[in-house]
Amino acid sequence: MNAADWIILLVIIAAVIAAVRSVKKRGSCSCGCGSSDSPAPVRVHDRNPNHYSHEALIRIEGMHCSNCAVKVDNALNQIEGVWSRTSLGEKQADVLMKEPLEENLLKQKIREAGYIVSSITWKS
Repeated sequence: MNAADWIILLVIIAAVIAAVRSVKKRGSCSCGCGSSDSPAPVRVHDRNPNHYSHEALIRIEGMHCSNCAVKVDNALNQIEGVWSRTSLGEKQADVLMKEPLEENLLKQKIREAGYIVSSITWKS
């Protein structure tokens, strides 16, 4: 091997080491949130379910850890009059709303958080 081959080999090894360190730093979740990067939950002030007259169950793809569920809740709970409770195990968010919202808005907020809506079922 000549000097150029050794340089290329060293660059490749350095890139692999950097990639492995990055994955270890992020944790096991493929979303990159990692257990140490837990997002602070957005608090909903009105937690009385009787005050919400509309409800939707939203099936969500791409959640891998509890931090993913918090990210979905945070995205939805930032909308005025919304209280979201996301279940990682069921891969869905139970979204309570004081006023009916457009499906596109709900999908957009979840997409902006990094996840995919597979279906929305309206309960009321």
